[in-house]
Amino acid sequence: PLCMDRWVAYALSLAGVPYKYGGDNPVSGLDCSGFVQWLLKSVGLNPPGRLNAQALYDYFDSRSTHGVFQTGALAFYGKDLLHIEHIAFMTDPYRVIESGGGDHLTLTKEDAAAHNACVRMRLVKYRPDFLETLKPNYSTIGLI
Repeated sequence: PLCMDRWVAYALSLAGVPYKYGGDNPVSGLDCSGFVQWLLKSVGLNPPGRLNAQALYDYFDSRSTHGVFQTGALAFYGKDLLHIEHIAFMTDPYRVIESGGGDHLTLTKEDAAAHNACVRMRLVKYRPDFLETLKPNYSTIGLI
């Protein structure tokens, strides 16, 4: 089985990767949903297609435990559960790692550097628009 600690260490190794709107790999840059999908793909749990934060919530909504503040949970942010704009990965019950700080105009490494936009650690509720956490059923892929 896969070890959650090793997965978190992998996620943390991506700290500093520049934010790039629409980015889906750490070589050219990652946006929030691209970062989470990259992590999910690394353990074989990536949903099909390139999904934004709302689509990832919709995908995992019925496949997850809600309201869990644990390592491996996904944290969602936005106006409400029908208007989710951001997603992050929980590294422990208090912190997330996310690709943040950028927006639709952050397309180059220079743009990211100008806004300090990158993969970074934050407290799970650092944003006032925090909505919910979902913890996918990782046991289906042998992740403990």
